[in-house]
Amino acid sequence: MNKLIIFLVIITGLTFSCNNSQTTTNAETSVTEESIQTVQTEETTSDLETLKDINKTTTTLSKQGQVVENESTISWADFYKQLEKRPQTFSINNNKDTLLTCWEGTTIRIRSNTFVTELTGKPISGNIKITVTEYYKMSDILLVNLTTTSDNSLLETVGMIHIVAISNNENCKIKDGQKIEISFPTKAKKDDMQIFKGDWDNNRINWQAVSNSADLNKIYTVADIQPQFPGGDQKMMQFISKSIKYPNKAKELGIQGTVHIRFTIDRDGNVKDATVLRGIEPECDREALNAVLQFPKFKPAQSNGENVNIIYNLPVRFTLDGVTKSADVKQNFEKNYNDTTINTAYSSHITSYLFSTTELGWINCDRFINERGEKIDLLVKLDKKAESDVKIVFHRIKSIMSSFPINDKHAFTKIPKGEKITIVAIKNIDNKPHLAIKETVTSTQTETDFTFQPITMESLKNEMKKLDRFN
Repeated sequence: MNKLIIFLVIITGLTFSCNNSQTTTNAETSVTEESIQTVQTEETTSDLETLKDINKTTTTLSKQGQVVENESTISWADFYKQLEKRPQTFSINNNKDTLLTCWEGTTIRIRSNTFVTELTGKPISGNIKITVTEYYKMSDILLVNLTTTSDNSLLETVGMIHIVAISNNENCKIKDGQKIEISFPTKAKKDDMQIFKGDWDNNRINWQAVSNSADLNKIYTVADIQPQFPGGDQKMMQFISKSIKYPNKAKELGIQGTVHIRFTIDRDGNVKDATVLRGIEPECDREALNAVLQFPKFKPAQSNGENVNIIYNLPVRFTLDGVTKSADVKQNFEKNYNDTTINTAYSSHITSYLFSTTELGWINCDRFINERGEKIDLLVKLDKKAESDVKIVFHRIKSIMSSFPINDKHAFTKIPKGEKITIVAIKNIDNKPHLAIKETVTSTQTETDFTFQPITMESLKNEMKKLDRFN
């Protein structure tokens, strides 16, 4: 794979580079369950492991982590490689359904026979090694040179992962017609999130929206194929009639009418989150609700060939000569209920973003920043004598942007005005990396007056961790 530069600083006698490919570790779990493979590994070593036999003739580390030079040119490539996150490695059987549970909360569901060889498309019958690396913290994102832009448009991220599948030293891909499901953990749900795929070019990653992914958490009001009660609508009416007893109190008072029950039929056909949308009397309402809660599994709704969650509004009519369901069993929505209302009502139940995708490699859960307000170009001026890398970290939104060098300045284009940011700048001074961090507010005024301090890789990592407070 292409080289990934953590912080691009190329000076005569000093090279900063990092391998973009994910290294495997011994944290491997083999699956032996016969039905669904549920895989989880535990981290046993720190991200920064002890350097072993790395360019012994040119570079050594003191106990304090300082770089000691000798007469040879220092190679920083291997040193920077120590900042790469250690991936989590799984061994799965391609013939079985599998659920991968990752260290930081990502889950990946893989159906049986999902993978084929990348070059020939041949089926894989044996085990497959899956490596997953998660990037949810600002520090993790910064330390591998990741940013959140799509063709220079700013994105807000939930988190990023890198997935690789290998069998017998061959790269694997997802078979045509198959998808994997990825769940990204979140503290609070936001609208318009989608899946992006990352591609590297000139040591920059660019994220492109994946058109064939589906938001599996979305709750539909209308689908291509509606959910189906086992045996059809007539069987549903019979089920309700048998399940409900007309409350004696309601009979005595001559109460009759229609109870409207709203519920979700999830992607597996289960009834969830049933509630009385409009009732007539507490005991009648309870009887109707309990009947719905006893429903067997439906045949799920489908949209674009994918099972989807759908909201269902069911009228249950109580009459003094018996209990029947309304003749119209189709979904019956009132004007004040729409997709936004429904998704907002159910957002409190969602602790992750769930998507299906056909992609492997770099995958990002993002949304475009389309807020109203003035957009500006921010300029950062540094000493042009030293090669440098400059990024900005937004405080209010989880976004990181990389600059474009213009002579002695670094430009950030079309960013929101008046946003609190932290500027992170690294440059080489006397063949050593130096770091400057400055908090400011985005404006048209050129940012200057940076104080650079020499850093080790350990101190760089610690400084980046301080930015995790903006997650």
